[in-house]
Amino acid sequence: MHNIKLLIAWDAQENYSLSFNTLIYNESKSPILVDPATAFCILIPDSSNSSIAATVRTAACDPETQLKQLNSDLIKENSSYGKQQLANAGVSILDFVATVTSKGKTDNSSNDSLIETQEKSHNETITRINKQQTYWTNTVIRKTTLLPGSFLQGKIVFPGSNMPGKLSVTIPVGKDSLTVSFRQTFEKVQ
Repeated sequence: MHNIKLLIAWDAQENYSLSFNTLIYNESKSPILVDPATAFCILIPDSSNSSIAATVRTAACDPETQLKQLNSDLIKENSSYGKQQLANAGVSILDFVATVTSKGKTDNSSNDSLIETQEKSHNETITRINKQQTYWTNTVIRKTTLLPGSFLQGKIVFPGSNMPGKLSVTIPVGKDSLTVSFRQTFEKVQ
């Protein structure tokens, strides 16, 4: 690869994925396309410490697909919560009618408790989705054209819950591919 520099380092094992901090610098005179969805890693088992039974090729997570799914999840959550609110309003009206017709006081505490639980769950779900949208929008490298003299920095994420003994990460950049190999070792502390 001419005039393209790649710096990549294993970052973390989080949320059932492996993420790598990545920096790509275009020193060429032409723009290049960087699409993390075309990146892949090859997980190579290490008999001494890996839970992977065979060599596996794993495609990187596509940020655009992740964002579409999160948007869909957000729409579903808001729709579901809206339906719950409508049902709760119906129950409240029935409670009011029961109170008026019985000329007494009815106990609404169970319905109020249910409403509070639903609202708390809804708010937690919305917060989780918003955090994930921020992560996939601002932290992960997205498909872009890298202009001459510029660089791109962010994470490339692969599905997988265990760091294998060995792996190689390949990132297609323009018409070429950049590959970096990693090896994990365990050292005894004395």
